[in-house]
Amino acid sequence: MARPSVKAERTEEILIAFEHCVALYGVEGATLERLASQSGLQRSLVRHYMGNRNELIIALVNRFLTQSRVSFGELFNYLESLEDDQALKMVEMLFDTNYMNTTQTAVASALIIYSGSHLDIANLLRTWVQDIENGITDVLKMTYENEPNDDLQDIAAGVLGIYFNVDSLEVLGDMEEFRVRSKRSAVRLIKTLS
Repeated sequence: MARPSVKAERTEEILIAFEHCVALYGVEGATLERLASQSGLQRSLVRHYMGNRNELIIALVNRFLTQSRVSFGELFNYLESLEDDQALKMVEMLFDTNYMNTTQTAVASALIIYSGSHLDIANLLRTWVQDIENGITDVLKMTYENEPNDDLQDIAAGVLGIYFNVDSLEVLGDMEEFRVRSKRSAVRLIKTLS
């Protein structure tokens, strides 16, 4: 059995390499051969540290969800600390390419596609989407505290849908004008609240 410190280090290296492979080739295309090549480890060592392929995929899903929750948690905490204009500042930050992580976006897209035939992962990702939508709803409540919760949730779903769409299309390249228009659309949607 590997020393715990080596196991933790190798596990992280393998997950980073697997994340890279999934971002490039999708979950199905991220083979153990590609992972071994990317990580610089033999396939047998990858299996030794990570277990079978299903365990590796679940580890990647959990890593992705943890990283995403931390990022969105930091965003929502920052917005909560502001005195006003939290909703519009949120849109500024969501649609700013300086905050975008193209690898995470590609991994999210790959996991969503993969989850179509893996109910356990689909359930985890649905909860993840709902958590983000709830966070956006809470930010909207800061600015529009008198609005009905159903209206806030509708707007949050719209903003989140626009955000996910823009980020998923970024891989096409040269999407800056579309990103700007999408950001304006999200602002216009929010401004329908009184």
